[in-house]
Amino acid sequence: MAIEWPLISIATLIAGFLLAWWLRGRQSRAEIAAGLAESEAARQRAEQARDYAEQRQRELGQELEAYKQETSRLAREVSTLQSDLKSQEAGFNAERKSLNEKLELLQQAEKKLGEQFENIASRLFDSKSEQFRKASADQLQNLLKPFRNEVESLHRDVREASKERHTLGEQIRHIVSETSALTNALKGDSKSQGDWGEIVLERILENSGLRKGEEYEVQTSYATDDADGGGRLRPDVIIHLPEQREIVIDSKVSLTAYERYANSDDATERDAQLKAHVQSMRRHIDELAGKRYDHIKAIHTLDYTLMWVPIEPAYFAAMQEDPGLVQLAMQKRVIPVCATTLFAVLKTIERIWQYERQNNNVQAIIDRASNLYDKFVNFSEAMDQIGTNLDRAQKSYSDARKRLFDGSGNVVRQIEQLRDMGLTPKKRLSADWTSQAGDDTATQSLEADDKNSGNNNT
Repeated sequence: MAIEWPLISIATLIAGFLLAWWLRGRQSRAEIAAGLAESEAARQRAEQARDYAEQRQRELGQELEAYKQETSRLAREVSTLQSDLKSQEAGFNAERKSLNEKLELLQQAEKKLGEQFENIASRLFDSKSEQFRKASADQLQNLLKPFRNEVESLHRDVREASKERHTLGEQIRHIVSETSALTNALKGDSKSQGDWGEIVLERILENSGLRKGEEYEVQTSYATDDADGGGRLRPDVIIHLPEQREIVIDSKVSLTAYERYANSDDATERDAQLKAHVQSMRRHIDELAGKRYDHIKAIHTLDYTLMWVPIEPAYFAAMQEDPGLVQLAMQKRVIPVCATTLFAVLKTIERIWQYERQNNNVQAIIDRASNLYDKFVNFSEAMDQIGTNLDRAQKSYSDARKRLFDGSGNVVRQIEQLRDMGLTPKKRLSADWTSQAGDDTATQSLEADDKNSGNNNT
């Protein structure tokens, strides 16, 4: 319990500080220092922030599910509209084919009827029907193409917003196992220890879900302000937070004394080396406290620097030997972290970025859904226009039939009169056409048939 208490306390303090900073905006240095001093209040705020984050995550999940359902519904409506449109187009094509077949009968007498029949039949049925069909097809194609693209783009946004990371426990176990395996093999000078610590640190960063070059940077040199003489600082790692804030991680702690402590079998030597290890930790805390990372021009760091201790047993041994070490470090705005506590901090930051991206994606989905609704309104207006054009085509067709069949001087009657005058075509109009043209035409057609039959018998 003595070993676990600092680990849990530090992780809770850091996570509470980060979550409270993200949700409530920027706080002054005095408020942050007071909040960290009140450890119990910080723990309660961390729990409240975690509950709020979980609630917010559930709400976002419900909203995303609602958007998925709405997208599916719109996709089904689009599919239904497309099916109806194809059905109407097929019916229109069938009707046009039937009209063209009837038009062929009229075109056979085109030369004999003259300009009047040509204007009525050819201009109306051939020219206008074909032009209307092509114009309607082009208009529908232009409308459906962007509409389909909008639906596909909306599906991609929803899928991106619903992706999940690997579980936290599995990643922590992997990192702790790897660190413990390398602890006994760690030998050499401070330079070798520092290089190995940086390697372990970078692996933890890679497994945290943060992206190199996006949410964190490694070994980047920065210029300081004029108050420091215009010098430069080279933090080991810079972690970026939303709203252009950063956290600095230092990985250059010396573990030489701890290595001697771990490899010694003499109790007196072990005790001396353990005390030396604590003193080494204290010296490094003082060194970090003297580095003014907050004077770097290009970044806006928080008031605390994370001191990375790559070997967890070394971290726990120092905390157990000197329980006041954590409090001393915090007073100097330094927070010692090991693999477990650092990974918890990094996952908290990664989740903050995830919420930030999800909020941005939700807004993008809302904007795209609004755009999709506007497209659908345009589509419905185009469908109304198509219906109007179809009604006009039907009216034109009815007017043409009236000219063919209505009145004593209608076209069909005049054509039948040509037969009465002795014209002997190979084909003849159907009784349905002649009956629609008038009873006189039907009677005259029968009399002409009888007359022609008598002449043939003679």
